Amino acid sequence: MSFSLLALVLITFNSRVVINEVMANPKGSTGPGKPEDRNEFVELYNISDETVNLAGWRITDFDAYDIIQPWTDTNILTKYPNVIINSTNLPPHSFTLILDPEYLMANPIDGYVQPYDLPANLLILTVGNTTIGNELLNNDPILLFSPDSAETTCFGTPFNINDSFPYSAGDGFSWERIAPSAQDSAHNWRVSIDP
Repeated sequence: MSFSLLALVLITFNSRVVINEVMANPKGSTGPGKPEDRNEFVELYNISDETVNLAGWRITDFDAYDIIQPWTDTNILTKYPNVIINSTNLPPHSFTLILDPEYLMANPIDGYVQPYDLPANLLILTVGNTTIGNELLNNDPILLFSPDSAETTCFGTPFNINDSFPYSAGDGFSWERIAPSAQDSAHNWRVSIDP
């Protein structure tokens, strides 16, 4: 365990921004360029009364670390003309979606192409390589933390080795946080009712 990760273990999980939904098992087949690879996402929610700049924040599935970046590919505006790109500023009481960088893949394989209905004014973010973490797995916990590690939030229970959460929500189903401002625990997550 690296020093920085050890430091995070000792921090109380509190943050103005929480992981609110995780799609680790998108509908469809898996593999490079296939739906399960390109349609993963992590949704964040700003529970505070102030705008939070997510530039430099990191996300990890404990196999790989990624730096959150603004979505810059304007092609997303063809299907979703009213989403927000080219920014990392998350307004108060608002959502953002960290999309897999391959979501707009030019030659997608096996269907389920851009399957999500993204609402107007949703901030779209991404990471700097081809996957979120080392490609999200059904049992991957996720940790999100600010550049100074003063703010941390998680999905799953990454430091409890006796816990079996998370696990598969089912093909094409995500995990949703029940109460955004409540502490992260297996009891505060449910399988999405909207596949």
